[in-house]
Amino acid sequence: MTTFTKTFTSTVDGVVTTFDRNYRKMDEKTFKHYSQNPLGMDDVVRKEMGIPDNKYYSVSMGPDVECLGVVNIISNMTRVVAATKISKSSQS
Repeated sequence: MTTFTKTFTSTVDGVVTTFDRNYRKMDEKTFKHYSQNPLGMDDVVRKEMGIPDNKYYSVSMGPDVECLGVVNIISNMTRVVAATKISKSSQS
């Protein structure tokens, strides 16, 4: 895994805002396996990249070669992680 930072600049109503975004990039072997079976590699990707279970992420698949395997954790969205189901019969 490689980690790098990219700086972005945004201008809204004449106000310039600069912010940094941290990215992680898969190594070549992990990316090859991921591209063949994305759903099957979810647990491996989350573990290697340090992605929490409750976060969504995307992986760049191309076309720019230097962007292949770049992992972007989507910070403003969370996913529901399955909770233990409680039945009425087990509440006694």
